[in-house]
Amino acid sequence: MNQRLLSLLSILVGVAFFFSTVFFAGKALRFWRLDLTQESLYTLSDGTKKILSQIDEPITLRLFYSEDLAPKIGLDNFGRRVKELLAEFEEVADGGLVVQYISPEQYSEEEELATALGIRGQLINAEGDLLFFGIAATNSVDDLETLPALNPSQEGFLEYELAKLIWKLSRTETLKVAVLSNLPLQGGPGSSPFMPQQPSWRILDVLRDSFEVEFLDPDLSQPIDDDVDVLLIVHPKTLSESCRFAIDQYALGGGKVCALVDPHCFLDQPPPSQRGMSDNASHLDDLLGAWGVALTPGKVVGDLSMAQVVRSRSGLIPFPLWMELNGRLDGEIFNSQDVVTSAMKLVTMLTPGELTPVEEATTTFTPLIQTTPGGRGIDAMQLPPDLLSAAPQIFQNFLLHAEGWIEFSGVPEDGSTLTLCDGIRAPVTFEFTTDPDVAEGNTAVLLQEEATPEDVAQALRMQILVASLGVSEDAGLALEASGSGARVELVTKDPGPQGQVPIRTTGETQAEIDGMAIRGLRKVLAARLSGPIATAFPEGAPEGWQGEGDPLSDSSEDFNAIIIADADFLHEQFWTSNTQVGGFVSQRMNDNPTVLVNALENLCGSNELLSLRSRGMERRPFQRKEELNRKADERFQAKSDELAKKQQKLQQEIRQLQEGADSEGVVRISSQEFQELSDKQAELARTRLELGRVEGDRKREMKALGNRVFLVNLILPPALVALLGLLYGLTALTRRKSK
Repeated sequence: MNQRLLSLLSILVGVAFFFSTVFFAGKALRFWRLDLTQESLYTLSDGTKKILSQIDEPITLRLFYSEDLAPKIGLDNFGRRVKELLAEFEEVADGGLVVQYISPEQYSEEEELATALGIRGQLINAEGDLLFFGIAATNSVDDLETLPALNPSQEGFLEYELAKLIWKLSRTETLKVAVLSNLPLQGGPGSSPFMPQQPSWRILDVLRDSFEVEFLDPDLSQPIDDDVDVLLIVHPKTLSESCRFAIDQYALGGGKVCALVDPHCFLDQPPPSQRGMSDNASHLDDLLGAWGVALTPGKVVGDLSMAQVVRSRSGLIPFPLWMELNGRLDGEIFNSQDVVTSAMKLVTMLTPGELTPVEEATTTFTPLIQTTPGGRGIDAMQLPPDLLSAAPQIFQNFLLHAEGWIEFSGVPEDGSTLTLCDGIRAPVTFEFTTDPDVAEGNTAVLLQEEATPEDVAQALRMQILVASLGVSEDAGLALEASGSGARVELVTKDPGPQGQVPIRTTGETQAEIDGMAIRGLRKVLAARLSGPIATAFPEGAPEGWQGEGDPLSDSSEDFNAIIIADADFLHEQFWTSNTQVGGFVSQRMNDNPTVLVNALENLCGSNELLSLRSRGMERRPFQRKEELNRKADERFQAKSDELAKKQQKLQQEIRQLQEGADSEGVVRISSQEFQELSDKQAELARTRLELGRVEGDRKREMKALGNRVFLVNLILPPALVALLGLLYGLTALTRRKSK
C-alpha cells in the first residue's frame, strides 16, 4: 500500500512540476526561441534592433484584432504570430514602444477608434460580422502610420513593414528624391485618342512610403536644389543639353545619382503609326562616360538558364530576354558583399543592357547584379515591337550561340587535352604536346620550349581555325594578352551566310588543366560607381543655362551612383500579380521594387532597413521534383512531336489526294487512289488516337509523380520517428535483460 501511495504521489508531483515548468517558461522565457529556418525568418534582424534602439520619444502602436472572429476564417495562427512579434518589438525597444491590443466589437467605441485611424473591418460572412486586423501607430506629435489590413500571404514581410512604420515615425526629416524621366511614371494620355488614360506607375506609391518625391522638367535649365538627397533618372531619352549639364553639376557638387538606362525600353512604345521608326533607347552616354561606365550601345542581354517560359505560336518556350534572376540558383547573380543586393533573391528584367567600366576611369566599378556565365547580348535593332512573336527565333539563337573565353595564366602540361564544340558539329579534342611528330595533326597544339601563356593562346587560336569548327576571324575569335596571361576570346557575333557560330565548351565551365580556365562571360546589369569624377562639359555651360557662378570642373568629393541597365522592371506588370479572393488583391512576386528602394536609401545613407527588405521573399523550388518532371516531360515530348509531325504529314497527303473536285464538289479518283486515301485516313485516326494516348500517359505520370512525392513527405518523417522509437525501445529492453 505504501508503495502504491508513493507511486501515486510521484506521478502527482511530476504532473505538477510539468505544468509549473510550462507556466514558468511561458512567462519568463517567452522571448527565448530556437530559430532553425535557413534564413532565420523568426529572429529579429540587427536592422530592426537598431531602429528600435534609436526611438527618442515613445511611439504608441495599436493592434486592432478581432480575436474571436479570426478562427472562423483561419487567421488565428497568423494572429498569434503577429502578437508575439509585437511583444518582442516592445521588449527590445525598452520603453520606446508601447503596444496596445484592442479587439473591436461592432457598434463599440473601439470600432469607432479603429475606423477613425484608418483600420476598417472586413465582412467575413452573411451574418454581417466585421473582422478587424490592422495596425495604427502614432508618435508624440500625432503623426499617423497604418497597416490597414494584415495579410498572412505577406507574413515574410511582417517584420519589415513594422520596422519601416516605426522608422518613419521616429524620423525628424523626410528624404527627398527628385525624378527625371521620359516615361509616363505619373500616368498620361493613351497611345491613341481612343485609348483610356494611362494610370501612374505603382512604384511611385512604393517610393512615397519612404521619400518625398518631386519631378523635374527634362528641359531643366537651372541648378538642381541642394535639398535633393538623391536624383533618380529613369530612361533619359530626350533630356536637353542644359538638363544634362544640371545633372553634371549636381554630381560634381556631391549629389547622389541613381540612373536607370535601357537599350530597348519595352514600355516606351510609340503610337501605332510610328512603330518601327521610333528609337526606344536611353541616351545618357556623355554623362555615363564621365562617370566611368558605358551602356553597350544597340545590345540587349539575355540568359537562357534564367529565361521565363512564355506562350508563343510554337507553344511554351523559354524566352531568354525575359529573365527571372534567381539568386538561389546562382549565388553570384547578386553581389552578397554590397548592402543593396546582399538580401536579393529574385529579380525580373526584360531586355536589359550591359554595363562595362570605361578604360582609365577614375571611379571604382562594382557589379551589383549580373547574369550567369551563359548571359550574352544580341542586336536590339532586330527585335520586333511584338517581342513574343520572335521568341522561337531568339530561343534558337541562344541555343546555338555562346560567349566565353579560354584564359591562360600558365602553360598546360604535356598531354593535357581540351574539348570544344560549336553547338552543331561533333566535339573536337585538342591535345597540348611538346612532341613535333604528334603535332602534325590539326588538333594538336605544339608547346615550344620556354613558351609563354601568350604563345599557348596564339597556338590554340590557330588550331581552332585549322580544325574548321565553324569559327573564323569574322565570327568573333580574338586573342587578347594581359599582364597576368593571355586568353582566347570566343565572342558572339551574328551568324554569317555559312552559319558560322562561336565555340562553346562541353562539360564543366572550369577546365581540369593547370594554367588554363574556361569561363563564361557574365553580363553586368547593375553596378555601383564611387570615386572622383570630372565634368562631361569641359567647354563650359551650354547655351541657355541660367545658373549663377562658375561651373564646376571636378568633383569636390567622391561621387556615388548606382546604375541599372533596365527601366521596364519598375513597372508593376513585372513585380505584381493579381489574385481574386474576396476582390482583387495585388501581391508582390519578386524583389524588383526592393532594388530601387534599397539603392535610394543606401545612397541617402539609410542602412537600417536593408537587412529586412527581402526576408521570406525567396522562391524555393522543389529542385528534385522539377528535374523529374522535366525528364518525364522530355521523354513524352519527343514521342508527341514525332506523332504531331506524322499527323501533319498525313493530313497534307490526304488533302492532296482529295484535290481536283468537279463542279458538283465530287472528287473522282481511281480505285487504287481510293484505297490509298482510305489507308491514310485510317492511319490518321490511329495517329490521333496514339497522340491522345501519349498525352494521357504524360498527365498520368506527372500525377503519379506528384502523388509519390506527397506520400514520401507524408509517410517518411513519422516512419523515421517510429523506427527510432522502436530502436530505442529494443535497446532499453536489451539492457534490462542483460541486468
